[in-house]
Order: sequence, then C-alpha cells, then structure tokens
Amino acid sequence: MTINQKDLISYLKSEGYSVTKTCEIGLTSFVFEVSRNGRRFAVKSTNADRKDDRILHNEYELLIQLSKTAIRPYIPQVYSWLPEIESYVMELLEYPNSLSDSSYVKGLANVLTTIHTFDFSQLVKWGFSSQNPEENLHEIICKPLKTLDRLFGIRAMLDDSIAEHVSTLYDKRSHYQPMVKQAKLLSKCLKPSLIHGDLSGDNLMIRNDGTPVLVDWTNTRIGFSILDIANLLICSEWEQHNIDLFFTYYKSGWTENEEKSLPLKLFCDIFLYRACVNSVELITKSDLDEIGLAFYKRQYTKLKQKLGLNLNIQH
Repeated sequence: MTINQKDLISYLKSEGYSVTKTCEIGLTSFVFEVSRNGRRFAVKSTNADRKDDRILHNEYELLIQLSKTAIRPYIPQVYSWLPEIESYVMELLEYPNSLSDSSYVKGLANVLTTIHTFDFSQLVKWGFSSQNPEENLHEIICKPLKTLDRLFGIRAMLDDSIAEHVSTLYDKRSHYQPMVKQAKLLSKCLKPSLIHGDLSGDNLMIRNDGTPVLVDWTNTRIGFSILDIANLLICSEWEQHNIDLFFTYYKSGWTENEEKSLPLKLFCDIFLYRACVNSVELITKSDLDEIGLAFYKRQYTKLKQKLGLNLNIQH
C-alpha cells in the first residue's frame, strides 16, 4: 500500500490529530509533528514510492522489543501502529543544540556502549534476522564503487558541475579500492555486535532531560561496532578533544590489545568516501526539492574538503 502526504494528513485529522508541521522529509520516510488532546507526538510514515512497505512496520516491532531491554532509554518511545496508513505514533524529540556539547558526547558514548555490548542473541529469539556481518560489511564498502560506476556511465547526462564531482570521486577509486581489500581482511578479526547502522546527524536526537536518543532503526543489524563508530566520527565532525572524551566513556567490550589494533582510521576514511558518493548520488535525484538539493550540495562540499586529508584519529 502507498499513501501520499495529503492522504496521511486527512486520515490523521479524522482520528483527532492536528498536524502542526513537517519535522523531516527524507528519501524513504517523512515525519509529522502532531498533537491530540493537548499532547504532542510525531508520526512516521513511508514515502509513497517506497518499494518495501514492511520496513517501517519491522522497525516499529523492533522498537517494541528493544523497549523491554537496557536500550530502552535511548530509543524513541512508540505508542501505536496505524495500519490504515502504515505509520506509527512515537514521542516527539528534538535535535541537540550541538553534537559537540561535552555532556552529549558522554551521553552518546554511554548509548553506544549499551547497544554494542547488548546480548543480541535475544534478538534472534524474537525472530530478528540479519545477514552475516562480513557479508554486510562487504555490501557497505563496495556499494560506493557500484554507484560510481553507474554515475560515471551517465555523466554526460548530468549537470556539468555534478559530472565534475562524479569524475573527481571516480579518480579516487585507486585510493579507495585498496582500503576495501584491507577492511575485508581485517573484518575477520572483529567481533559481531548489535549496531544501529545509520548514525548520521539526522538520527541523533535528545529528550528534554538531556538523554541522547537514536532514531531511524531501519538499518539495525548484527554487524561490527567499528562501523557505527566510524560513521559517528564522520558525521559529528568532532575536534580531537571530543573524540578523546568519547573514547574515555565508550566501553565496547574490546580488550586492550583489540582496541590498539582496531583499524578505526581506515574505516573513517571508508565512510568519508562513502558519504561523498552518497551525497553526489542524492544530488542527481530528480525528486529532490530545492531544500533537499541545497542540503546535499552543502554536505558534499563539506565532505569533499575532508576527502584526501588525514583524519586525526588516535584511537
């Protein structure tokens, strides 16, 4: 089933909700701020053109299960599933004033400690399925190369400035491909754990009491915690003192020898390149509005400035 925003708003109004504003419009889902009986909520729904309409319901079910565990304080509270519009109602959260605030950095360290040391065998009992962590890693790090091949093949059809970005990233394949091979080899030494899978800035939120909350659990899987950490370090743009602060409080379960041998710098470089490719791909999307297009252009420009530079990651 598919439903557009107009129909969703109409249904919510028929159920007594007042739609206040659109909180987020992504490529795969959108979130509305609503109120009913004096209380404020958020309603998450899929875009009309999303192919797999089970993903959102699976996320809702996962959040229900995780709410019974130690991870509960760090996930959005969900209230009800709305089958008529394949959406769910959850608590309304805010974005932090700054991802670099020391208390927020400490909080994120505690959040990821809880997630990465969680006994994921419980998820298996709940019927949670996930691909092999090494297969998942292979998919994550190889996708940018496949995307670039496609974009490079159609570059003559793209705007000149976008085609130039594609060529620039394509030229850097020679630097990225050895990193892919190295990461595959090193992954055999990594321990699997529950990971969030998409720690972008849009998914890092906060409650009124200051508790960090992670949203968008559609990419959650059994994988390697280093992927979450690398993604977080790229999107947060922390200075070295914040990176040090994070690792002071982050307790991953790694032994001292394992932590010293972790290829974090390698994975940060991989995620940086991946983020650049993703941004350029999104810029080529014809269904992006002006706001979305401007956002991804800014993001790519910012990321491109980092690409090729040495990240000062000392952990």
